[in-house]
Amino acid sequence: MELFLPIFVLSTVCAIAALELRDLLAAALALGASGFLVGILFALWMAPDLALVQFLVETLMTAVLVVAIARTHRRSTEPESPRTTLALGALLGFSFILFLVVVPLMTPFGHPGFSPKVYGHYVENGIGETGSKSLVTSVVLDYRGYDTLGEVVVLFTAVLGISVVLRKLPKRRVSECL
Repeated sequence: MELFLPIFVLSTVCAIAALELRDLLAAALALGASGFLVGILFALWMAPDLALVQFLVETLMTAVLVVAIARTHRRSTEPESPRTTLALGALLGFSFILFLVVVPLMTPFGHPGFSPKVYGHYVENGIGETGSKSLVTSVVLDYRGYDTLGEVVVLFTAVLGISVVLRKLPKRRVSECL
């Protein structure tokens, strides 16, 4: 569990790099790396559902940003400094190595992890405490209602962001441009 702090720090560094980079494409990739590291944190916190949503949203948003930037942005004639390229390469390499270290430490799928009391309580008392006819419904809507609401908000925000980036604007008339 000592991996939380380095992953958090690396995610913060990626987010700051996304703000400071002059190249939009590099900034989009740094932002995506930050989001993927947050997904790794969710996985380490035994929240695989949040991790999967985070990975899905980050993959889609990074792809959309890369495509939008590639289609609309002209590259600067000023070359990127070698230090920036080296720093981004080192960041990417470190992220890959960290991924190789973190994945084997994760709890295997289907294993109860660190909370056998919690899932035992859900199974034994879920239907009785919530009045639901389905154990899955009682867990998703009653015990983890705020979590489910948070996932819905994340997905809605991702869809909204994608629709804003990909919307088609009406073409201007030549007379309006003059």
